[in-house]
Formats: sequence, C-alpha cells, structure tokens
Amino acid sequence: MRRWPRSRLRCRIRDPSRTLARCAAMLLEHSTQLKFQYRHKWKCGDVVIWDNRCLLHKANGDYPVEEVRYLYRLMLKGDRPA
Repeated sequence: MRRWPRSRLRCRIRDPSRTLARCAAMLLEHSTQLKFQYRHKWKCGDVVIWDNRCLLHKANGDYPVEEVRYLYRLMLKGDRPA
C-alpha cells in the first residue's frame, strides 16, 4: 500500500473481481486519450521536466533521424512510501 505524497490517496486496486490485465488495459485506454496528451513543439534551448509518478512518457519518433537528442535523467529524493 502506498499513498501519493500530496493527496494522501491510497494507490491500490480495491475491486478484487477485476483481473490485473483487465484493469491495466482499462487504465491505459483511459490515460492515453487525446485530452490527456501533451505534445511539445521543440525550440532551441527548451527543457521539459515531468514527474514519472503521474504520467506516461513516449517519444513519438516524429523528428528527423539525423537530429541529436539528449536525455538526462534526474532523480530527486522524495517521500518514503507509507
């Protein structure tokens, strides 16, 4: 059992009648709707930061192959799971 640091809501599937695969498919279908998507139009010098606890990240490959991409991973020390 884990709680989100801000909301303190529990992170757990409560309905035991749902299988893990069914629940995962339902969550993926919901979370990948266009209304929840953000696409960044890159300009020189841009920096984008996201919180992996709260979103899905996918590079779409809609950029020229010859362009160099840099990805730096930064991990911050945070709250311990409850």
